[in-house]
Amino acid sequence: RKRDGQIQYLASEFEKAVAEEPGDRVLAVTDVDLFERGLSFVFGHATIRDRFAVISVARFGSDGRERLLDRSAKTAIHELGHTLGLHHDDANPNCVMHFSETLEDTDRKGRAFCSKCSGYAAVTLSLLRR
Repeated sequence: RKRDGQIQYLASEFEKAVAEEPGDRVLAVTDVDLFERGLSFVFGHATIRDRFAVISVARFGSDGRERLLDRSAKTAIHELGHTLGLHHDDANPNCVMHFSETLEDTDRKGRAFCSKCSGYAAVTLSLLRR
């Protein structure tokens, strides 16, 4: 779609584009601007308890290489967390699973799951290994 003069791509469509890729998890990384229905933009998208995730660096700004890498890592971990069945952690703004509406949200949170999310992810991973 075109929004504010910018071309945006529906994030969930990336699932179809990478459906044939092998592996337990598939993470697509793009530089195109993404949106999802009901949201003006998204930094990333993933299927809950499935294997597909996508992140976009389009809105990560021009604050230098270190910021770009940090924001990319946090967003990738967040989206891969969704593939493990994790939902947004609205209670803990430091948890990587906290929803990022802005770059400031992404910059504030860490790269790690909080203890609650970490425990849930560990259980999910142990079930996947069986």
